[in-house]
Amino acid sequence: DLIVDKGAWVRVHYSMYVEGNDEPMDSTRIKDRPFDFVLTEGAVIPALSLAIETMKKNEVSRFLASYHYCYGEMGVPPRIPKKARVLIEVEVVRYIDENEVVEYDDMAPEDRRDLPTSAILKLVSILREKGNEEFKKNKVIPAYNSFLKGTKIIEGHSTKDEVDENQLNLEKIKLLLNLGQ
Repeated sequence: DLIVDKGAWVRVHYSMYVEGNDEPMDSTRIKDRPFDFVLTEGAVIPALSLAIETMKKNEVSRFLASYHYCYGEMGVPPRIPKKARVLIEVEVVRYIDENEVVEYDDMAPEDRRDLPTSAILKLVSILREKGNEEFKKNKVIPAYNSFLKGTKIIEGHSTKDEVDENQLNLEKIKLLLNLGQ
């Protein structure tokens, strides 16, 4: 498994406790709803962002963060006192590294043709996951575009290896079935 990159779409579960408190001040687990965001500067408090940038899928981290990396000198009264240290427990449930899609888009056509089938399969898998997540949020047009893009990438890749060809066809079928939803 790879470490989450900046710019990736991330789904996490977390619980945050003001140091010394038994009850969390915020918890996706209590809400029974994970938190989704794009890992960019300012998307979440710095302590959470810095931790996630070092984590892998399904990894859990528990750490005590200085107020400098959480809610600052002022805190957020009355729930978070001034200069409060925060105990954070975070789990990376999943992530989609859209940076790879951007890198592919920026490649020259001859460089795309030279990519191994394994790279194409990974890229298409990212697009399919992204499309599935968008579809779950009723974002039908972005989901359709992700599935369609994955299909076009497969159609633009050629291989003489029968096993690779079968894997590509299987991924294409999955994408086409998603397009037909």
